[in-house]
Amino acid sequence: MKTLTTTFQVQLSASVGFSNNGGFLSESISLSLSGNSSGQIIRYTTDGRRPTSTDLIYSNPIQISENSTVRARIYQTNYLPSTTSSKSYIFDDATRY
Repeated sequence: MKTLTTTFQVQLSASVGFSNNGGFLSESISLSLSGNSSGQIIRYTTDGRRPTSTDLIYSNPIQISENSTVRARIYQTNYLPSTTSSKSYIFDDATRY
């Protein structure tokens, strides 16, 4: 009896970086996402859902002006999607008005 051994190499995309670490905010911010290189696409959500291959494509800073959880992943052909990166932004209404 012969034994067949197959080796697979799995490559993951890099993870997404956020220009703001999240937390409590007193005013709106313009959030930039980074970490993608040529041929990679960042997809994101602002409602706390895990991004899929059909969610919004990041191309410009995201305006955050209300409580939000931003989640993002990098997609690339022939690679598994990156891990999901998440940051939450919570506004203190007492300091906003």
